[in-house]
Amino acid sequence: MRRIANEVATQQSAAEREAKLSPYRSVIDKYVLRFSDKPLRYPGSIASYGTERRWATLFIEQYVLNNGRLPDQKLWIDVLVDGRGYSGREHDFNDLKSLA
Repeated sequence: MRRIANEVATQQSAAEREAKLSPYRSVIDKYVLRFSDKPLRYPGSIASYGTERRWATLFIEQYVLNNGRLPDQKLWIDVLVDGRGYSGREHDFNDLKSLA
């Protein structure tokens, strides 16, 4: 029973998350196309830890959830999701709002 309750709570959180992101979804999806979709690889390995595009999407989504708006300045793309992280480069998000 406890597991079912946790899954429902997670689904509600996901639904709440998407409700907060929905006004920005098309802008985010369009903007992240400028980031590479090539898999990022660990040195000397074939294992991938995502793509720049996926990490940029997660970063922008988290920014919107934390600030209630799209980023509009130079920021480092640093993301931590479920204990896994990505520390990318600095990116200027000034032109993001022009897509809105």
